[in-house]
Amino acid sequence: MREAFRQELLGNILPFWSRMVREDGSFPGRIDVYGRVDSAAPISAVMAFRMLWMFSSVSRHLDDEYAGKMAYRLYGYVTRTFVDKVNGGVWWSVLPDGSVLSDKKQSYAIGFAIYALSEYALLRGAGEAEGLAMQLFDCLEEKAWDPVGYGYVEALSANWSPLEDVRLSEKDMNAVFTMNTHLHILEPYTNLYLLTHDVRVGDAVARLLDIFHSRIYCEADGHLGSFFSSEWKRLDSEISYGHDIEASWLICEAADAIGASDRMYYDMADRLVVACEDGFRDDGSLVYRCESGCWDEERHWWVQAEAVVGLMKMYRRNGDERWLDRCCRIWEYIRGNIIDSEGGEWFWSRLADGSVNMNEDKAGFWKCPYHNGRMCVEMLKELV
Repeated sequence: MREAFRQELLGNILPFWSRMVREDGSFPGRIDVYGRVDSAAPISAVMAFRMLWMFSSVSRHLDDEYAGKMAYRLYGYVTRTFVDKVNGGVWWSVLPDGSVLSDKKQSYAIGFAIYALSEYALLRGAGEAEGLAMQLFDCLEEKAWDPVGYGYVEALSANWSPLEDVRLSEKDMNAVFTMNTHLHILEPYTNLYLLTHDVRVGDAVARLLDIFHSRIYCEADGHLGSFFSSEWKRLDSEISYGHDIEASWLICEAADAIGASDRMYYDMADRLVVACEDGFRDDGSLVYRCESGCWDEERHWWVQAEAVVGLMKMYRRNGDERWLDRCCRIWEYIRGNIIDSEGGEWFWSRLADGSVNMNEDKAGFWKCPYHNGRMCVEMLKELV
């Protein structure tokens, strides 16, 4: 099983994305499901920093020299293209020539910048990348942290003034606080703490764990809420299975990093995995979401990848073979239904009828090697 993950990473995922990276570290913003490059597509900060994170992580954990070379190229590109050197933070998106398309400061994107820069610093050693990661940490703490509301605001303008529309994407609610953004601030802060052991970062990780336990997690059903008011009143009834199972292991990683002694975070993580059981289907896959009893049966690539990791780590925590069995089954589903063995990389999803989703990209604004690449790295660490 370990060799299968190694082969998927080094024989499929890594080569696909390596071919995209030019000598100067730039890359096309979109490749469609047929492999056609859209040279005019904008490039998102999320895509760029996730790519830097992935190549840095592969190089660090697998001692892969070629991945390190790609990380070096990408580091140069993202730092000269996305970092706002006047007001701090990172731009949301740029055009292929490097000019700014959207200058808003989305906390989610800054989180991924910290995640990537801290990983690059863990690979290369303390220096410029670590300093920049800490600068971005300071930006979030000084500008995005709301001490009255006890949460991180979604987005601010280029000069950190309030915005009316703070949505991460068009499908999201225009909410003051969201689970998704807090999850992807917890994740990079954990990595930054492992790099720096800075007390301020550790305190922020502890605070985020408390936010998940006291604000975002619903004790009644074992799921996470998605959208909240400024008073943390829940605004939705959505169950996001991918985020639940992704959060289960990221919460444990954060608790481990700061040496949290309270079992409540690990108990919460376990309940999140158990609560996902009604989302698993007979073919081994995990569905996308459910809202007010209406099921979205699409099988997204990222949901399957996060489920593999979350299930394996659940098995490691409690030794129950049913979680290992589910992990193996969903991996087999991925191999037979999500991996594109002809065109490379992974399809976006399988639709409810089982057909491949031919309307979504192979690479793009949101589609990059973060979920599936990280799945492989995490499984290689688990299956030593």
